[in-house]
Amino acid sequence: MKYVESKVSHSSGERFRAKLCSGLKRGWLPAFSITILVCCLGSSCKTVKPTSDATPPTIRWAILDRESGRRAEQDGSGMITLEVGDHLEDLEITCIAEDPQGVHKISFGGQGDIDCDHVFPDLRVERLPVRKLFFKSDEQTLSPDSGGKVLTQTILVKKFSNLRKDGCPAGDTLARGTLTLTGTAENYFKGITSATLKVTK
Repeated sequence: MKYVESKVSHSSGERFRAKLCSGLKRGWLPAFSITILVCCLGSSCKTVKPTSDATPPTIRWAILDRESGRRAEQDGSGMITLEVGDHLEDLEITCIAEDPQGVHKISFGGQGDIDCDHVFPDLRVERLPVRKLFFKSDEQTLSPDSGGKVLTQTILVKKFSNLRKDGCPAGDTLARGTLTLTGTAENYFKGITSATLKVTK
């Protein structure tokens, strides 16, 4: 899947919060500075908790290159290959869980396999063995509000700005890698969906 050119603007205050839910429906997401965020503060993303739900939630992904502003989207499981000029460390990846009858739980974690290059003083480059990183699985459990309404959308966001620092020896560079991420969503009646996203460079 190729990136789609998109300039991501940063809003603030009430106008930003008001646009957040409609933005999710259109497939764009701004660059949040937090790891976990429950979306949909307004009534348009809530519904009264039903007495049953025969279908599980759905999961989709939003991938943002913070440096260039390019973005990609993926419904369910799939693979994204970054373009030339994009970097794993510039990525912000959002797991989006949706269920018209309400989302009860969401989790998002995974691992990375990265290649590091060591540059010698004479400018020779040596590719180091693959290194594996593990990303903590964040989880959030939601409950009905005081009016008995539940959220129909919620998200978890991860940034990958420390891959080189965490995975490569000091002074070496991050050459390429693959992120394998798994998102899981559950509704209020034990309907569960999992989706795996692979991002390669």
